[in-house]
Amino acid sequence: MKVVKRAVDRSLQVIELFAREARRIRMSNVGAELELEKGPTHRVIALLSEEGWAERDKDTSQYRLTLKRSELGQRYLRGLGLPGLVQSILGAVAAQCRELIHSVRRCRNCTDKGRAA
Repeated sequence: MKVVKRAVDRSLQVIELFAREARRIRMSNVGAELELEKGPTHRVIALLSEEGWAERDKDTSQYRLTLKRSELGQRYLRGLGLPGLVQSILGAVAAQCRELIHSVRRCRNCTDKGRAA
């Protein structure tokens, strides 16, 4: 179990490092930043790349996260039911300000229920 935990911890550390950096990062810099040896760093980045979480720039050999991270965040937010949550917050703000506040969600190709067709 310790081996699995260590592998998961390393993977999350690499994802968090990539998320903090707006630029691409060399594999050696990832290892140095996280104090990981070359082998474990390579295995984590290779796995993240294989699973679509990271991508390598062929010209510079540097890595960065893919949009999969953002897609996961969007699915999470949709699962929270944010439109209902936002509406309740806007209702409270409207009552406090005594102003009409309305939230509009724009979507191309939407049906009458606000979902993409």
